[in-house]
Amino acid sequence: MKSELLLKVKRGKLTEREHFGFLILVDKKEKIISQIGNCGNNSFFLRSCAKPFQALPVITEAYNKFNFTLPELAVICSSHTASKEHLLLIESILKKIGLSEKNLQCGIHDPIDVETRNYLIKHDLKAGPVHNNCSGKHSGMLAVCRAMNWDADNYLDFDHPLQKKYIDIIKKLCNINERMEFSIDGCGAPIYGMPFYKMGFGFLKLFLSQESELIKKAFIQNPIIIGGNGRLDSEIIKVSQGRLIAKVGAEGLCIVINIKEKKALVVKIQDSNIQARSIVTIEALKQLDWLSLEELKNINGLYDLKIKNLNNIQVGEIKPVFKI
Repeated sequence: MKSELLLKVKRGKLTEREHFGFLILVDKKEKIISQIGNCGNNSFFLRSCAKPFQALPVITEAYNKFNFTLPELAVICSSHTASKEHLLLIESILKKIGLSEKNLQCGIHDPIDVETRNYLIKHDLKAGPVHNNCSGKHSGMLAVCRAMNWDADNYLDFDHPLQKKYIDIIKKLCNINERMEFSIDGCGAPIYGMPFYKMGFGFLKLFLSQESELIKKAFIQNPIIIGGNGRLDSEIIKVSQGRLIAKVGAEGLCIVINIKEKKALVVKIQDSNIQARSIVTIEALKQLDWLSLEELKNINGLYDLKIKNLNNIQVGEIKPVFKI
């Protein structure tokens, strides 16, 4: 496996930081159109990019049964910041399925959203499972369990029928015949490893299918719910007005599909740097002409290549050094 240099971060004339990684562009026929870096046959974990796949059973088994809405479906697919809007949606899902926050097994971390974090501090409250950025996904998992009368106490077990269903869905849509690698995500859920290009192909097959039309609408109509203000995937969907669909995953991963061109871009930053992931992804979308210059201006500061000091004086720059 050989990654390539993607970004140089320069202060004055010196390079202070470099970021390496992989990019690949594929079409719906699984053809590799362009790639940077050689992954060989190595697999990467799909991480939170698996969430739209995991939302399919919500559509088939739970969406109508519990009268879910598109915003609720969006939060099920999200890696959210725990803004007030996110929390209200998750609470609504749990109420509709007759469960509560205590049934979420995603673990606890402080909310990403600053206003929510400050609210907890001000009122001497502690974060709970609902604040976890994967609590939407877990509420969706619980919804399917309730709809199918499956045990909701062990829904994260590898041999639970829900998790087996996810494996079948992902193998089918990503066209994986070989054995997949499995592990456990930060939120406790099983995760799936696969070759890099299969991720892009799977996203295309998912979002271009009639079966997932509601998931596509949920992404397009609720971009901020998918992540949050200033989050890479949300900003890409928002500024492109749904022409592009994006989803980020942990460890430097981002997948973007162009619905009209039926192509997928997959980005992996080897050191998992979030700023590098944003700039590399947006630079690639710029090079592909998937985002216009006007849209780039409105992407909420994620494509700022200037390094400034605390006096707002430019002292360096971030230089993309790849060509997709």
